[in-house]
Amino acid sequence: MPALRKPASRALVLGASVVILAASSGCERFVTGRESKAHAPNASVSAPIASGCAYSGYPLLTLRTRLDEPSMAVPRPPGWTPARFGDPGAPIRLAMIDKEHRDTIAQSSPVALAALDDFTGKARTAEEALDYELRLLETEFVSRSPGILCGHPSVTVSYNRRKDRPGLVTLRAVAGEFGNRMYVASVSTMSSQPYNETYLADKKAILDGFAVVFAGKY
Repeated sequence: MPALRKPASRALVLGASVVILAASSGCERFVTGRESKAHAPNASVSAPIASGCAYSGYPLLTLRTRLDEPSMAVPRPPGWTPARFGDPGAPIRLAMIDKEHRDTIAQSSPVALAALDDFTGKARTAEEALDYELRLLETEFVSRSPGILCGHPSVTVSYNRRKDRPGLVTLRAVAGEFGNRMYVASVSTMSSQPYNETYLADKKAILDGFAVVFAGKY
């Protein structure tokens, strides 16, 4: 595997996205790679979007992806508002914020981000791609556990944000091949009050219900 380049760390990129998100206005646009018009998110809570994916107790936001990229969907718990949808090809595909549980002391709200990275040529297997993704974070993990998401290898990690913006980040990433390319899709949640009961329930719903389909579009 080639040596890791030294870009701005993924943790810093995510942190910058949070700052942008906090300053952005709300948005209610739901789009997919197959359509350019706005449409309502998939509201089904009775079945997973594809075989091997987990059930979601909340409506799913279908994210913008190209036809040559895997499909992605993120659960939207009550109170969470999409603030920004990234265009196909952009690393960050969704930024979502829970303004109802804003920390007035830290002046921040719980945030969720979804991202998609193309690691073709940087990783030969899904496991190598996940390792590459975590190395880009350039941080120490509080916890790390492997898993399976929609039938593909995944990993979930937690780590502390920078000292100037305290809080705990939990990220779940899944890797797989699509169209002879190696992708890593991820969703992360972060809060300055990481042990708040409502946030913990919402975090679990978002991470557990995150759906990525590599074998064709759903």
